[in-house]
Amino acid sequence: MSYINLKERYFLAQKLMRSLNHAGQERSLITSILNKFSNPDIILTAEEAHYLQVQINAYLDEAMERRDDYHIEFLNHLREKI
Repeated sequence: MSYINLKERYFLAQKLMRSLNHAGQERSLITSILNKFSNPDIILTAEEAHYLQVQINAYLDEAMERRDDYHIEFLNHLREKI
């Protein structure tokens, strides 16, 4: 996993906080990921990394539907890092 900068962390934190309100079983997983964002050297478990990849793919699909080139580029770059 490559370094995730502050802008990327902020974006992911916002999205994860929104999904935290609707999460059931995944609540502890999301909380664990959010807690790790405060550390500059994020080390995710395989389960956490997989969850983030799935979420990023979902956000990417939404951006493609909106034809939002900026977010498409941003999310593709972020997906490569995880």
